[in-house]
Amino acid sequence: SELVIVDTPVTPSTYTVTVDGAVLGSYSVGDVVTLTVPVKEGYTFNGWNSEDVTITDNTFTMPEHNVVVTSTWTEIVPVKHKVYVDGVEQGEYSVGDVVTVSTTDREGYTFNGWTSEPTVTFADFRAKTTTFTMIDSDVSVTPVYVEIKLYWAVTITNEGTGGTSSGTIQV
Repeated sequence: SELVIVDTPVTPSTYTVTVDGAVLGSYSVGDVVTLTVPVKEGYTFNGWNSEDVTITDNTFTMPEHNVVVTSTWTEIVPVKHKVYVDGVEQGEYSVGDVVTVSTTDREGYTFNGWTSEPTVTFADFRAKTTTFTMIDSDVSVTPVYVEIKLYWAVTITNEGTGGTSSGTIQV
């Protein structure tokens, strides 16, 4: 009697799935594998890449080999908006930033508050230095001044007739 040895490769019963370098688990051929969309601060998830399987709606059917999957991302670039104070650019800010604006005295005028376009809510619009929370738009802020008007009371006396005349003079 003759002994015949047949060298038959043993097929593993499960294969591994590796996602972004970490082993997700072992799966049998034909299993439906569902990938969980990860969260990555400051990035938007674009989808999955794999040379081993086609992934649809975050799932694929396990083939008869190991699978490597890589997530793809796009960095979220914060949008910055400009702040102008009295027509001069003060800086760029992200939505939600607290912006400080200030003004100084102007000779002959009294400070009377702030206006803005578009409208923002000032912490204290009557203060020469105040803050507002940045909105999703460029903002123009203008200090409002009122001219100081001086009035003098004047009385004129005519010494020859003794008559008087009185009134006010704006200076």
